[in-house]
Amino acid sequence: MPSRSSWLYEERIARWLQRSGVQMTARQWIGFLLFFAIGFPLLGLFYPNEEKWLLIASLYFVISFLLYPYQKEKRTRAQMQSDLRRTLRLIAKLYQRNVDSSDILLIAHEAMEDGPLKAKFHEAILRTKTTDTLEDALMWLADTTALPALQHLASRLVQATRYAEIPIGEQLLQMAEKEREKELFAQDRLAEQKRISALLQAALLIAIPMLFLVAGFAFSYTFKEFISF
Repeated sequence: MPSRSSWLYEERIARWLQRSGVQMTARQWIGFLLFFAIGFPLLGLFYPNEEKWLLIASLYFVISFLLYPYQKEKRTRAQMQSDLRRTLRLIAKLYQRNVDSSDILLIAHEAMEDGPLKAKFHEAILRTKTTDTLEDALMWLADTTALPALQHLASRLVQATRYAEIPIGEQLLQMAEKEREKELFAQDRLAEQKRISALLQAALLIAIPMLFLVAGFAFSYTFKEFISF
């Protein structure tokens, strides 16, 4: 299974696109650049007086924009699930050490990597400093993210906050272990999907220009045969 560092270039491009406000994923952007670096010159060379290349590029652009919101939401949810699974074990360990529930939220927030889930945790912490109780903030966090594991975690934390005599550290640890198994499985599946996706995209980037190249040669040969006949 590829390590996280093997996809680091993609994450860097994705962060740059997000800062730049470009409504495309990293792979869409790379594919768009490769198309104009490879496909555009070939199409312009063999079809200088036609606009088929412009139609293909326009379709690619339109499809990319239409798919972007769905892909962005899917990636955000997957990232939150991954961050939560890494955080669950820390929370379970803190409960086993009898750390106060309000402090656990702060510690978990500080230990998280920057991302959408950390931003949600930060909002939940701010709510506890204004009008919401800790229980309200936890339930708000679970409702806004709609992550089943986080909803389960929030209900457990609320129980621990309201009923201090309930020992839930071991329950949370078991929950963390199950989520860890899900995380490993999800990473394996994601790596396989990325490998297949990369192969398909590479094949398409090669096949489309080659298709027009072969078609151009075939048309030229047929035209010459027709003239000679």
